[in-house]
Amino acid sequence: MNIDTNDHNNQTIRERSRVIETPAGMPDTALLSNSKDVGLYLGDEIKAIKYYNGYWWVMLERHVIVLQLGTLKIVQVYSNSGCKWQSAFAVTPYGICVADKTKITLLPSGEELTFLKRESYQALSFFECNMGYDKKMNELRFMPDPANQSGTETVGAWLEWIYSFSNKSWRRYVKTVAGFTRLTASNYHLNKYNAVEYCWSIYATGTSYYTVLELSQALTQTNWASAVKTKEYDHDLPNNEKIFGSGYLVHKSSGTITAEIYLNGSTTVYKTDTIAASSTSFTSSQISLNVQCKYLALRFTTAAGSTVEYKEFEIPDSEITVLDR
Repeated sequence: MNIDTNDHNNQTIRERSRVIETPAGMPDTALLSNSKDVGLYLGDEIKAIKYYNGYWWVMLERHVIVLQLGTLKIVQVYSNSGCKWQSAFAVTPYGICVADKTKITLLPSGEELTFLKRESYQALSFFECNMGYDKKMNELRFMPDPANQSGTETVGAWLEWIYSFSNKSWRRYVKTVAGFTRLTASNYHLNKYNAVEYCWSIYATGTSYYTVLELSQALTQTNWASAVKTKEYDHDLPNNEKIFGSGYLVHKSSGTITAEIYLNGSTTVYKTDTIAASSTSFTSSQISLNVQCKYLALRFTTAAGSTVEYKEFEIPDSEITVLDR
């Protein structure tokens, strides 16, 4: 979806309604011979594609189409239920939920989860909505306006609609960060406890604070500080003691970066390392870990006034020694 191709006149075409299945292990090879137009004659645009239950689920604004792997043969078409926004869907144990401006639907059953709240749901202000499933609480979480662009909520707040699959009921939740004039939430993801969480950016004139950055996204506001925390590195052996030597961060920053190291899930910093600024081009910097633990995570911070962009962080296998196999 949304892949640029060249026609016979060498003109670039954006394939908004075409699914192109790449060969196994070759994600950068897209062949039109293994593709299918699924929304061209529906007047619909693909918003998301998800592999679920052995099939490709293609979510368009007003339809959901199920394709067979390999052949891309249409297996099922769900009409009058669509995914209006790119992040307005969620995979649950009960099926895939999709949201548009009229309802939230559970597929393949076709159940309208917002049926009893339809009038209230349709009265919401929608701007690039997000949806996610919380495994821990068995809840569907829907955010109609992640940046509160409509101004419906109070300044520095956003609204969530939360559906309990256990109780078959909805509740309304408003998240507020006091003292901030703008607050924007990311799409949902699951943390290590299978609970849904999101990152947010917060802003107040003249105030320095931490915010979360997406990798490869530059931070340019002069009154912002930043903090980015990595995943936990366990070398696929979370119960074994290891020695971690060095890690490598590819970055571009106008100011010094501080690398904080956390061991075995602790919230207390074990040690820090300092990375020099590199504002003109991306630089790979070695970070001295030299710790023994089962797993670790890092947090990279910069001071207010810095412009920073992160491209990659890795701990090579050669820098990890497993002690008690």
